[in-house]
Amino acid sequence: MFDFQEFEQEPGINDWTRFYTYYCSRVHRLTVDRYEFIQDFRSLDPMFEYVLRNLPAARPLLPNLEEFRYRRGMLGDVGFGAPENLFIFLHGLRRFSISLSQTDANTNVPFLKVLPFQSTNLTHLEFSCTKPGYEGILKECLEGLPNLDTATLPSIPDGSPILTRLKHLGLGSFDDDGKLVLPSLMTYPLQPGYEGILKECLEGLPNLDTATLPSIPDGSPILTRLKHLGLGSFDDDGKLVLPSLMTYPLQPGTLCRLESLHLCVHYSLATASLLAQSDLLQDLKSVIICSNLVESPDAVKQLSSAIAKTCPNVEKVHIVCNATPRTLSGSVVLLSHIQPLYQCGQIKDLKFTHLNALGSVSSVQLNSLIKSFPNLKSLILNPDGSGTEDDNFNLAVLATFAEAVPDIEHIGMRFYVSTLPSDQSIHTQGHILRNLRTLDVDRSRLKNGDMIRTAFFLSGIVPRECRILSQDPGWNNMKNLLLPQVMAAALDKSESSLKAIEEKLNKSLSSAVLWSS
Repeated sequence: MFDFQEFEQEPGINDWTRFYTYYCSRVHRLTVDRYEFIQDFRSLDPMFEYVLRNLPAARPLLPNLEEFRYRRGMLGDVGFGAPENLFIFLHGLRRFSISLSQTDANTNVPFLKVLPFQSTNLTHLEFSCTKPGYEGILKECLEGLPNLDTATLPSIPDGSPILTRLKHLGLGSFDDDGKLVLPSLMTYPLQPGYEGILKECLEGLPNLDTATLPSIPDGSPILTRLKHLGLGSFDDDGKLVLPSLMTYPLQPGTLCRLESLHLCVHYSLATASLLAQSDLLQDLKSVIICSNLVESPDAVKQLSSAIAKTCPNVEKVHIVCNATPRTLSGSVVLLSHIQPLYQCGQIKDLKFTHLNALGSVSSVQLNSLIKSFPNLKSLILNPDGSGTEDDNFNLAVLATFAEAVPDIEHIGMRFYVSTLPSDQSIHTQGHILRNLRTLDVDRSRLKNGDMIRTAFFLSGIVPRECRILSQDPGWNNMKNLLLPQVMAAALDKSESSLKAIEEKLNKSLSSAVLWSS
C-alpha cells in the first residue's frame, strides 16, 4: 500500500501520466485501504477522475496486475466512487479481496454482476459486506467464475455448485493477532441449526484442504483431510463471538495432515488439542495461537512445551495475547517461559506478545534465544507490552543480531538507548543487518538527548530502506528528520573515502610505472 503521507508534494496529473507510462506495467500487487489515509485519498481524487475519464475502456490501467485488495470504509464517496469503478484494475486478475463496510447491499449488485465478465481467470476471491441482502447476486457471481478454487465469504450461499470445486474455504477471516478481518454474518447472532448447515457444507467439498471457520462441527470427516485450519471465536475487542464454541480440545487425529494451524482460543485448549494427537505432527510448519485472556506464565510455558513436543519441524510460531481491557494482573511472563521452543531449531518466524511480559532480560538470555534459531527471519518480542525501562532491550543488541542472524528481515522489541558502539567499531567488525526491512520499536521512548547518537548508530547497522515503526514522537522525529540526513552524510563520507583511496592508488601506480621506466 502506498503511504501517501510520505509524498514530498501532492501528486498532480503530470505525475500520474509519468507513473502510468513508466511504472504501471511493473505493478503485480496492489492494496487500497480506505480505512487508512482517508484525507490523503481526497487529495488523489483529481488523479482518479482523470484516469476514469481518459483511460480507454479496453486498455487496463495495470496490465500485469494479478492481486488486488480493496477495503472501503464509511466514507465510500471519496476516490473511486461506485465499486464498479474498480474494474479499471481487474483485467487478468487472479486474486481479489474486497471489503465493503457500512454500504447498502444494493450498491454492490452492479459490481458483482459484472465481475465474472471482467475477471474470468479469478482463482481467489475474498468478499466481505457487513449488511445482508447480497446472497442471491453473490451466488450468481460465484457460478460465473469457473476457475475459482479459493473463497472467503461472510456466509454460505445455499445451493451454489461452485462450492463443490473449492479447495480453500473461509467463513470470516482472522489476522495473525486473532482479530476478525472479515466478520461472518453467520455468527451475528448464532443461527439455529448453524453447525448442521456447516457440517453439511464441508462434507460437500471433496477437494477442500483449507478452512477458516467460526466453529468446528462435531464428527465431520473433512477435518482429517485438511492441510490448513483456522478457528476463530473472538471479535476485534477480544470478546467471545460464539461463547459455546471450542469448549473442549480437538480430537485425536484431527490435525494429522495439517501444515498450518491458527486457533483463536485460550491457551489451555490449544495445549490440550496438540497433546491429544497420537502422532507427531511432522508436516505442521506454522502454529498461531491467540487468546483474549491475560494468560498465566504456566499456561504460556505449557503451550510452548506442547508445540515443541508435537511439532518438531515447525518454522513459524506466534503466541499472542489480545486481552481487553489492557489491565495487568498476575505474575510476569518471562523469556524463560517460552524457552521450550528453543528445541525447535528450524523456527524462522517467532512472535510472542503479552500484556505482562517480558520482565528484565539479560544479554545472556537474549543471546541464547537468537543462537537457538540460526535461520531466523522475523522476531517479535512484545514491542507493545507494558513495563518499565528495565523491561526493555538495549538498542545495542542489534549488533548481536547482525553478528548471529545477519539475514533477519523483521525485528520488533521495546528498546532503550544506553551505551552504543561507535559507527567506526561497527564498520570494523563488518556486521550489518543487510536485509532488515522493518524495525518495530512500538512503545519505546527516545529522549531528545539520545536522538543524534541513535541516528548515527542505526545509520551504520541498518539499511537505508528499513522502515522504523514507532508510537513515540522522539523516534518519529529521529526517523523522519534526522536519520535520512545522517545516512546521506554517511554515504557521502563513504564515497569521499573511496575517491581518496582511488586517488592514492592511482598515484602509487603512476609512481611505480615511472620507477620501472
